Amino acid sequence: MLPGMDGFSVCSKIRENSNAHILIASSKTEKADKLKGLYTGADDYIEKPYDIDILLAKIKGIFKRKYAISEIVEDNLRLNTVNNTLTVDGTTVNVTVKEFELLKLLIENKNTTMKKEYLFNTIWGSDSDSELQTLTVHIKWLRQKIEKDPKNPKHIITVWGVGYRFE
Repeated sequence: MLPGMDGFSVCSKIRENSNAHILIASSKTEKADKLKGLYTGADDYIEKPYDIDILLAKIKGIFKRKYAISEIVEDNLRLNTVNNTLTVDGTTVNVTVKEFELLKLLIENKNTTMKKEYLFNTIWGSDSDSELQTLTVHIKWLRQKIEKDPKNPKHIITVWGVGYRFE
């Protein structure tokens, strides 16, 4: 429903010369339209009106696949981002999805103090029914799993009144 050319044609034209990621945001909601968009080369299709958190998650997924780093190594920690596993000192440690995402976010922002609200909203989402205290509990669990002395952490540092920092 673009002027002069529909979105499917735009998608096909882009695919002729490029492998760029394409996400179609359309008010067309029929199954046939969604399939046509995907068959013409779109990576994903989202209906208008869309929830901004869903759109951001879809974009994040596209970028994650495009720029995926399969492993993050930091000191004695090894995060495998393909199968979401954590190894500490060579031993696989069971972590929840949220613990993994939280640790990954902290490591990716090493030596940067991250506000509690930002960490919470990024990992749990702005529409989460959970409370900010959930973040504190997950930090405690992570420390128990990665720190030699969880009461005197070497990696996940609390910045009182602000948030947390990975060192």
